[in-house]
Amino acid sequence: MARVRLNTALAQYKGSPTALAKASGVDFYAARRFLKYGAKSRGTNAYQLCAYFGINDEQNAHFGTAEITALHRLIAEVWDGTRPHAELLAKLIESTRAYAVNDRLNSDPTESPS
Repeated sequence: MARVRLNTALAQYKGSPTALAKASGVDFYAARRFLKYGAKSRGTNAYQLCAYFGINDEQNAHFGTAEITALHRLIAEVWDGTRPHAELLAKLIESTRAYAVNDRLNSDPTESPS
């Protein structure tokens, strides 16, 4: 996953937050935060840092705009526009964190759980 590789690159980086900010194009505070805490999000700064460190993961949906666009479209279609519904959708998505995609793809739907 790109986040793991980005965190490895950040941990091995020997420069200052100022140097990282200038070289990568992220602002100083973002560079300092990434160096101190690692990559936690998938925002613009993370993309810029991945580009700077030469990290590209074609299988990561966060780099494949078709997948993330489809996910955004689906959320927009089902969301009723209210804060409580947004919180519910976020909790539902978060609840899937424990499931690995490989487990879902490789499992036989006719097989009963053991």
